[in-house]
Amino acid sequence: RIPVLKCVTKQLIKNWTKTEHDNIWQARPDCRQTKLVLQSTDHNWSRYILRRDKDDIRLLTQLVTGHANLKYHRFLMGLEDNPDCEHCSERQTAIHIGTYRMPRARRE
Repeated sequence: RIPVLKCVTKQLIKNWTKTEHDNIWQARPDCRQTKLVLQSTDHNWSRYILRRDKDDIRLLTQLVTGHANLKYHRFLMGLEDNPDCEHCSERQTAIHIGTYRMPRARRE
């Protein structure tokens, strides 16, 4: 037998757990919106979000999961007739809102 330090064993188990968790996350067919924001499980999302107050946590979670009160989500629930943004005619999702830039007004 070769003695193995306890810290080495713990680190190996930790690495294996992270890899398995990431593999399971990548293999999931659902969570499309969340995967666009959090592409892997190797992030500090929980540290970031838990420093916020309850209202911020609620809003951030809605935006990341795609369950915010936006036209596309409301369309999927049958509450809107059209899922498109009124400014540019693309689907109004959290990703769209986060990346959309209003057109500048023309100078006359």
